[in-house]
Amino acid sequence: LNKTLQSRVEAIAVNLDRMRWSEQTQNDGEYIIVNIPDYKLRIYDGKKEVFRMRVIVGAVENPTPVFRDRVEHVVFSPTWTVPVSIIKNEIIPRLKSNPDYYTEKNYVFYKNGAQIDPSSEAWGSTNPGNYRIVQQSGGDNSLGRVKFGMNNSMRIYLHDTPSQRLFAKDYRALSHGCIRLDEPAEFAEFLLRDNSGWDMEKIKKQMFSGNASTVILRKSYPVQIQYCTAWVDDDGRMNFRDDIYGHDRMQLQELNRPALKISETIAGL
Repeated sequence: LNKTLQSRVEAIAVNLDRMRWSEQTQNDGEYIIVNIPDYKLRIYDGKKEVFRMRVIVGAVENPTPVFRDRVEHVVFSPTWTVPVSIIKNEIIPRLKSNPDYYTEKNYVFYKNGAQIDPSSEAWGSTNPGNYRIVQQSGGDNSLGRVKFGMNNSMRIYLHDTPSQRLFAKDYRALSHGCIRLDEPAEFAEFLLRDNSGWDMEKIKKQMFSGNASTVILRKSYPVQIQYCTAWVDDDGRMNFRDDIYGHDRMQLQELNRPALKISETIAGL
């Protein structure tokens, strides 16, 4: 109700244009779509939706990119190698103020390949690239109990999270860029249907084993990470979502640019 008719028209125009220059979603076989502004993952069989769940996507300062890939493997009880950007912006500042912060936590620190005690390290002026930090498997692991791997250079993947309470929020652009899943066990069950012997009991046993293990999917699944803020659903209803990353705004400026130039030219005749 707080949106103007003009803003709705512009959102529809931008998303129609986005559909025009984007690859069209396949309409046969099984595939996965994550719509960033909708905070939802959906699985389709052809044009029919067969599963959906809530997701958490990248924060505005760490946006989830738009791309296509395939889910190729599942990692149960994963470890997490902390990205250098997080070491620089979060871990080192925390250690500067409290060198003992990670003493009782489930992390292993390495400097130039050798394991170190973070509480005895001088963190005044350090090069984050000299460190490797690995969070071990467990309930507090940032990837949760299971990770779903894709083979992209951006290191974006789907994973569980220990912060399940965040799925109750309406605004869920809260991650460092990867996509957190509300129902990871059910998602694993779907992906592992073609791998013999993987029922829900075995999946949960592996998730809580505490020992990292990787299962290569017998059948990989296409994944499309998209950015749609306006669309018509299967019931014919118009849906709108907030432009959380400002992609619509920037695209609208480009769409309007030629029209502005033409009007300026006409005005000068």
